Amino acid sequence: MGSTFTANNAFEDKLSLGLEYSYMSTFFLRGGYNLLMENSDQSVYGFTAGAGVDYKFAEDIGIVFDYAYRDVQDFPTANHILL
Repeated sequence: MGSTFTANNAFEDKLSLGLEYSYMSTFFLRGGYNLLMENSDQSVYGFTAGAGVDYKFAEDIGIVFDYAYRDVQDFPTANHILL
């Protein structure tokens, strides 16, 4: 679990919260939330979620797959990111 507070001089302060669950250091689930401290209804980003797999075939050979979802208020659709 983690959190970040950003105190801005020129912009509004921001709070980000996140949580990650790992099973056997191979499968991962993530969730989080981003919000502005004063005008939270004007936040561009909100709920975030993700999942990943980090599978090792040998000591130096493996495969990594990551998916992330981010809710965006001003775009027609949410962001979907594959890595």
